[in-house]
Amino acid sequence: MTGPRYPGTDIPVRSGDLVRWHEEEPPAEVVFVISSGDFPSSEIDSMEWFTTEFGEGIMIKTELAGLVLESEDCANITLVRSVSERA
Repeated sequence: MTGPRYPGTDIPVRSGDLVRWHEEEPPAEVVFVISSGDFPSSEIDSMEWFTTEFGEGIMIKTELAGLVLESEDCANITLVRSVSERA
């Protein structure tokens, strides 16, 4: 499974990406992507639980709301900077 992509692009959502959640400043960070299994090593122990409970979703870390599980349709997030751009 390839996982979600940002609307209007071929760019996959990946852990470490910086995104705008609604209109919140500063940008949020993608923590993990459930359907593609893109979990950082610090979150790998929770992968099975999130996959079983939700099946899909994008966990982001925002400054104001904390951890937020967003839909993989990316309706409320906009890419600010892809993790691959920071390499």
